[in-house]
Amino acid sequence: MIAYPRFYKNFEPYLENPVTKNYLTLALTLATLIVLILFAIQPTLTTIVTLQKTLSEQTDVELALNQKISALTKATETYKAINQDISLISNALPPDPSFKSYLSSIENLVSKNGVSLVGLDFKDLPLSSATTSAKLSQGTNFTAVVKGEYPKVKGFINSLENLPRITDIKEVSFSEEQGSGEVTANIKAKTYYFAN
Repeated sequence: MIAYPRFYKNFEPYLENPVTKNYLTLALTLATLIVLILFAIQPTLTTIVTLQKTLSEQTDVELALNQKISALTKATETYKAINQDISLISNALPPDPSFKSYLSSIENLVSKNGVSLVGLDFKDLPLSSATTSAKLSQGTNFTAVVKGEYPKVKGFINSLENLPRITDIKEVSFSEEQGSGEVTANIKAKTYYFAN
């Protein structure tokens, strides 16, 4: 504070002149504004720019999330539309050998078509799904021998082909018994399942 009177005395002649006084006031006002801009307004502007950038990023994230929600909604609708088909696929290509149910289907076909099942021989029958190899689609060959009148045997073969579970008939050979009117059909086929 001691230096203030000397400082004031040095500038007193300038302050007495009204034009110089106005310019000095203007210069000090501008200096104050510059200091305020540097120390007060600049951090505020930086914060505004950062918030705008964050808002833009969050808008992009919201847009991406809305697209994902839309895709999930569409996937859910598609799943609901094909849900019944999934059970058909599961029946056509079961997840394990399931030969008990397949044998039951063959027995039903035998009684439905009025033929006799003389023999049924499965080749390479897995005892469980753990014994299957790493292939996705597995198959088991089998031979079925049925006996009956020709139209009934033919009906049995058609019914076997049309089972919900995939059955691929490879070969059918017929032999006729003299005088009985019955035929014996030796059917070589393959059935499939889906190994996980």
